[in-house]
Order: sequence, then C-alpha cells, then structure tokens
Amino acid sequence: MSRAWMVGCVVVAAAASQAAAQTVSLGVQGALGDYREVSSNLRYRGGGGGAMVWLRFKRFSAEGSFSRVSYDPRDANSGLASFKATQLDARVGVDVAAGFTAEAGVLKRTVNPDLAAQEMGAGRIGVRYAKQIGPGALVGLRGNYLVGAKFTGEGTAGLAFELGLLASVGPQSGRYRFTMDYGFQRVDRKVNNTSVPIEQSLVKLGVAVGF
Repeated sequence: MSRAWMVGCVVVAAAASQAAAQTVSLGVQGALGDYREVSSNLRYRGGGGGAMVWLRFKRFSAEGSFSRVSYDPRDANSGLASFKATQLDARVGVDVAAGFTAEAGVLKRTVNPDLAAQEMGAGRIGVRYAKQIGPGALVGLRGNYLVGAKFTGEGTAGLAFELGLLASVGPQSGRYRFTMDYGFQRVDRKVNNTSVPIEQSLVKLGVAVGF
C-alpha cells in the first residue's frame, strides 16, 4: 500500500506540474514520534521517515503524506514489543478567508506486527490558518476533528481530534523549502464503557522542492 501511495503521489504531482497557475511541491522528511495507549505505562518512542506532496490551484489545495516510524517501549524492562507504524494522510482544502482554509481528509495508521498496537482509520474535518511572517517564511496552525474512527479491536471514539503546527522557510522563488510539521492526536477511545485513550505526537522535518 505504501509503495502504491508514493507512486500515486509522484504521478499526480508530475501531471499537475504541467498545468498553468498551479503550484506543486514534493518533499522528503525525517520523523520522530511518541505514542501511548491507555496510560503512561504503555508508551513508545521512535524515529523514521516519510514523503509528502502538496498541490495548489487558485483557492484549492491538496496534500498527501506517508510516514513510517519504528517505535520502541520507553521502558526496556516493560515486556512490551517494538513495532512499526505506517501512517497515510490526505487532505483537500479551499480558502475561505484571508489565511484561513477549510479542510477535509482521511488518515490511516497500520502497525507491524499485527496487534502490537491499535491500527486506526478516520475521516477529518477542520481548518488551517497560515501566515507569511517574512520573505520566504511561513507559519501555520491547524485543528481537525476526527470523524468515524475505527480500530483493530473494538471501541468507539466520542471525541477525537488533532492539532498541528506548520512552518517552512526558503527562497521567495519557492524552488526549495525547509519544512517542519508537528501533529498531536488525542482519541478518547472507549470499549464497553471503559476508557482506553490513544495519543500520538509526530514531528516531521524535511525539505521540499517546488515546480
């Protein structure tokens, strides 16, 4: 799935770069993650990498990203198993006011080996705010409500959200940019009226090339 996702992103970006008045960026990223379930005892940290594609046409934008993080338990003596988490993110947006963009999209997180942690899929609805703070420098905030969250095991999520911080800097030509993307997810999962929440923090640093 991850290979198909990346190939698809490249194909879309290559085709879109031929259109007039359209901005296309492709990037690679390093990733650092913190993941926990239920309590601080089930806590993991790890690192990995990923890739992203970003498209813009007039008031409309779209982005997709792929990341894979190898998580290890913070307590080496806990008996917990290490695992790899692969996350796919997709968003489309439309500008609604100066600096503000309404967003909708999906996310899918899978783990290997199976059952080492909860896999998750959800839709997302939210808003992004971005502001240029200097020549070639941009910062942004985003907040999304996660809709219809599904897990490997049982459970429902009455409240699920993600908050993000974005930043990029580079020459005004946009040929290349250094990027930072921080995302925090909180999912108040419940199984048979028992609270078993999930939290993830993911920091991605990288470089993107514009066309």
